[in-house]
Amino acid sequence: MAGSPSLRDYDWQSIYESQPSDDSSYLIDEFYVPALERSSQYDRIAGYFDSGSLAAAANGIEAFVENDGTMRLVVGAQLQPKDRPILEAIADDLKGSLEELEDEELDTRLRLLTWLLREGQLKIKIAVPKQGDWGIFHPKLGIFHDGDDTISFEGSINETAGGWTRNYERFKVHRSWDDGQAPYVEGDRKSFKQLWHDEHAYVDVYDLPEALKKELIDWKAPDNDVEVSQIVEKLREPEAPTDGDKGRILADGAQAPGGLQLAEEASTIDPWPHQRVVSDTAVNTYPNSYLLCDEVGLGKTIEVGLTLSRLGLTGELENSLVLTPASLAVQWQEELWEKFNINAYRYDRGSDYDYVFIDCFGQEHPVPGTGDLDIDADRRDEAWTDSPLWRFAHTRRNDPMPTVIIMSWHTARLTGRWDQVAPADDGTSRTRDDIPASCRGRTADRREGVWDAVVVDESHNARRGSNFYNLLERVRDHTHCYYLLTATPMQLHHRELYDLLTLLDIPEAWDDRDRFVEFFETRQALSTVIEGGADLSSRTTSSDPSQATLDGTFQDRFNSSIEYADVVLEGIVDELGLEDQGRGVAKQRLLQACNLARGYGQEYDDYRRKVDAAIEEQIDPFGADEDTKLKRLLYPESVLNEEMIISSRSDRLDALDELSEDGWTVLQDVLSWATPVDACIHRNTRDTLRKYRKAGLLEETVPTRKPERRRIELNEQTRRVYDRIDEYTRTFYKKAQQSTETEARAIGFVMTTYRQRLTSSVYAISQSLSTRLEKLRTQRKVLERRKRIRDDQDENRQAALDALSEYSEDEIAELEDAGEDVLNVDLTELAPSLTDEGINLLKEEIEELESFIQEVKQVDDDPKMDQLYEDLDMLDRKGRSRIIVFTQYKDTMHFVRQQLRWKYGENIACYSGDGGEMYDEEADTWRNVGKERVKREFSDNDGEVDILVCTDSASEGLNLQECGAMINYDLPWNPMRVEQRIGRIDRIGQEYDDVYILNYSYEDTVESDIYDRLDDRIGLFEYVVGDMQPILSSVGSKIREATMVEGAKADSEEYEELERDIDQDIEEQQGEDDPVELKDSLAEVDSDRPLREQVIQEARLDAWETYSHPDLGKVGNPSENRDPVFTVDAAKGVFLENETLTEAGIQFDLLSQLDFEFDLTEPEDAEFIYCLQHPGDTPITAEESEDTLAASIANQHQGIGVTFDPDTADEYPSLRFLAPGSPLFNWLAATLVETSDRLNLTQSSCTTNSDGEIVGTTEKPWIVTGWAEEDAADTSLVQLTDGGSVEDRSETVEFLNQWAQEFIENRTRSS
Repeated sequence: MAGSPSLRDYDWQSIYESQPSDDSSYLIDEFYVPALERSSQYDRIAGYFDSGSLAAAANGIEAFVENDGTMRLVVGAQLQPKDRPILEAIADDLKGSLEELEDEELDTRLRLLTWLLREGQLKIKIAVPKQGDWGIFHPKLGIFHDGDDTISFEGSINETAGGWTRNYERFKVHRSWDDGQAPYVEGDRKSFKQLWHDEHAYVDVYDLPEALKKELIDWKAPDNDVEVSQIVEKLREPEAPTDGDKGRILADGAQAPGGLQLAEEASTIDPWPHQRVVSDTAVNTYPNSYLLCDEVGLGKTIEVGLTLSRLGLTGELENSLVLTPASLAVQWQEELWEKFNINAYRYDRGSDYDYVFIDCFGQEHPVPGTGDLDIDADRRDEAWTDSPLWRFAHTRRNDPMPTVIIMSWHTARLTGRWDQVAPADDGTSRTRDDIPASCRGRTADRREGVWDAVVVDESHNARRGSNFYNLLERVRDHTHCYYLLTATPMQLHHRELYDLLTLLDIPEAWDDRDRFVEFFETRQALSTVIEGGADLSSRTTSSDPSQATLDGTFQDRFNSSIEYADVVLEGIVDELGLEDQGRGVAKQRLLQACNLARGYGQEYDDYRRKVDAAIEEQIDPFGADEDTKLKRLLYPESVLNEEMIISSRSDRLDALDELSEDGWTVLQDVLSWATPVDACIHRNTRDTLRKYRKAGLLEETVPTRKPERRRIELNEQTRRVYDRIDEYTRTFYKKAQQSTETEARAIGFVMTTYRQRLTSSVYAISQSLSTRLEKLRTQRKVLERRKRIRDDQDENRQAALDALSEYSEDEIAELEDAGEDVLNVDLTELAPSLTDEGINLLKEEIEELESFIQEVKQVDDDPKMDQLYEDLDMLDRKGRSRIIVFTQYKDTMHFVRQQLRWKYGENIACYSGDGGEMYDEEADTWRNVGKERVKREFSDNDGEVDILVCTDSASEGLNLQECGAMINYDLPWNPMRVEQRIGRIDRIGQEYDDVYILNYSYEDTVESDIYDRLDDRIGLFEYVVGDMQPILSSVGSKIREATMVEGAKADSEEYEELERDIDQDIEEQQGEDDPVELKDSLAEVDSDRPLREQVIQEARLDAWETYSHPDLGKVGNPSENRDPVFTVDAAKGVFLENETLTEAGIQFDLLSQLDFEFDLTEPEDAEFIYCLQHPGDTPITAEESEDTLAASIANQHQGIGVTFDPDTADEYPSLRFLAPGSPLFNWLAATLVETSDRLNLTQSSCTTNSDGEIVGTTEKPWIVTGWAEEDAADTSLVQLTDGGSVEDRSETVEFLNQWAQEFIENRTRSS
């Protein structure tokens, strides 16, 4: 060993143990390799031997060989699986064929072993305990000798790759040159000598059979040293990733670089460009809040769903609350699940009318009690423990996905419910100041009481002073982030806009209602004066010397500036009506506006650059220091100090007196955009999308509406019935309103609903009233016996009364517009109470109905039907073969479908709160086939359904781009309901350029005349409702007041008063001189020739220009986003035909291979759908109650219907889309990890320590994670291919630290 280092010259530790880090090679590098490099002999006793240990120490082995070293191994008979074939050959006396051992990795290991055997440098003996009941040979001892000195080690470590690299091991080291340790070394050498020479009293030791040794050498030994080097190098390569490794990538991949894009993998839709811009901005700047004000039908739900999915999958959200109108709660739940794989829980009354949490599969989860909380006693006085919402969220805090709860704000806004949403009244309360925003890299413990995000739909209903607004003010302290949705942000005045914006954490300087309003009034006045042209002709200009400008021209700068400023200031005095206060107040208002702009600049991005650009573009740098004057007025204080510009209040007031025309233009420009309106509001319209399309960023078409009115004349008989029912409903509405009893007042709701049904169909309401009369007669008999029938309907009745008590009359009217399904009760069951007043009211109603019921029963037709037949034929001739017919009520729907079936037969289907129904002509009955089937048959070109009759309550969530015509069989009192109906077909991507909308109403009725008036005044339904939405939303309550209280009839004085009232609202709205102009995001882009890059740039909010999530490129530009570590196709490649899952009893059977004919839109769909079979519990069951494809799979094969294809998932919503976010997906990934016997990939992760520094970690929660074949910083991270194999990414392990740093810096700025 001349020239080689000796054992004595290395600093050996007394104890070695595996380190708690990602450095799996610590023991190899620090002990094993240095020992081999310094030794000429290595003696080893080990219970287990794995040739991989030689590979792990390949560098040391090469040096050991150069030292002519000899390795002697005494090992137990239980060799590791890869080496076991050798011992099997021994046991079988070489009877087995060695060729059966062929395996690439095994082959390489055998070649290294056989080479060492051939060279005489490896000798192996096998030890077996003599006592049969002793089990296995299990001592662990090693001895290194360099010719002079010796070290020995003993402890837990075996001679395996896992022992040296992956397991936790600990062993002691003794040195022969240390007098105190020498006896231990000598004892170890003696023990080895006894075993090697088979002199041990309790162990038999056998030589490796010479025949086997020769056979192995001849078979596998390399021929030369070059081959040996190649073998060693090959063995140094890491082992192939296992199923468990792939399971880890699938389970935690959302928190790897690129994880943000998994939300789109989990989605069944491709976001439109404007939706992507909104979501990109929200993700970049989380937890900043926004007001989303896209036009009706442009997908605000999609913007929010994509954002929640992105933030939820990547671990930034632990929980979220969605507050919606009662009529939209189910739609929100369906859209989040079907489009984004978000299983939201709806907090609502369950089947027994108690409040429960209903998941997207319809399963009811009871409200946890305080005793169900796994918290210490000292936490039970925390305020959140009294909230059913927070108790539920707490019990699900360890779920892989965040808990999203949907609640009606009609319920939440009740004072008694505030503590459920924002617990603060009783016990210890926590606010957002106590809990940091973003859960990523933070523990989920002790975050209760503060939502990570709160979404509020139809937020314009929150008016200052209302319970709803007061609730949102309270929730502000209990949420990190607000997303407020409305298509009508303006309401009627910009004061209401302030009220919404102040919920969004606008800059402190702006957080004053009067200052906010005065800013926009001042800005508007300045624009009016400047754009109107300040007239200097009447003023005398100075003859003072002129100053030269850069281009050689001369302008009278100083004195003309003063004169222009005079005119501007005097003009502002006139515009603001400050004649009595004078110019000084106008200057104060302007200075205040500048101060607010400076406040904007202090808070948001890109302000100084844009101010400097405006000054550079407009101002002559040699012109009387005007650039400095503007900087004094507009620069934030911090920038003034940085530039060493002195700027007192007096200096700024003087600057206003001295600005030139160009200076005032700069001021006007800056004030036009430096507002929270431009920083916190997203506004997109159909014009926005048309520009996207012209720029080549959107392929889908934007259709044009073709609305037409149909006024149907009532014949003499139906007119009489109409009038009698009108009188009946009004009479008993008034009686109900005069009562103090809850049940009696509920009759007012019944009467209002029946009055609306009267406008729907005279025939349908006639049938409803006949049924009601029979119910009332039965009830009278019961009341006369002074007792009430107690049955299931009694609970229905009480539940309806409880629900009604929670709403005001206006809110009840809104629910009525959505159809009776909202309250889920039969109106005929609502009857007066047991009191004398109730009995008298009941008798009066019976008498009234009996006085005209015979005439009602004689109505056997509806005049609207003749018009319907005619229009269906007309639309068919125009090429609109698929038509949707809308009505508010199931009574009318049943009537219409019965009338149409004789002509259209099985081409008709219904879609209502009862589900989907299709007509079976042979059985002459309507068969419930489920909503999924109806939607498919209607939307598919080859489907069986051409005419779909729907109720309003079922229309939410229907998106029918394939349908080019709609007939509104009735017109709700609230025109916005019609707008929502139209939104089902007037959608981006509509197949037809023009969509026909036919609106039916009875002629010479209040409702018909009002709709005529609105059509004449504002072109109702010709365009998407914009700033007229507040007017239209109030029409319903005005009609209700006029018809039910005032008794208005067409052409009556009461009707004329109603018309004047609505006209006045319209005039006020159209004439409103409101300075807050909400421009759409592409307002500045040329409509004729928009350029792609210009559109992308303009769509962004400049206030957040420099904010950037590490996974996102430029906002709105998906091509620059970082790729995820897997796709859904990759997950498919891993899950299908997976041996680990198969051994666990999990298998996927392709639908096309099952022995059953399923009802599919296209036969080839069966190639994308699987039946998932499993032996035990899964996160969801295979049980399905509705007639869907998933139900068929469950019933026929007792499995769960799944797909990996987003289009198939969209076509069959009942299937489980196996993508990130799905409970099944998470369960399958976890199963792979838990049942895999080995993990070969190294997982590296980063988090922050208590000092905020980025450090490595092996435990959750981490900020970012990734996988590599080894832990070295320059090793490539890996990802899954679409086929399910593992390949290298472009980033290395070292990049994880960089990613974490960028994320922390961006999050710190946003928070």
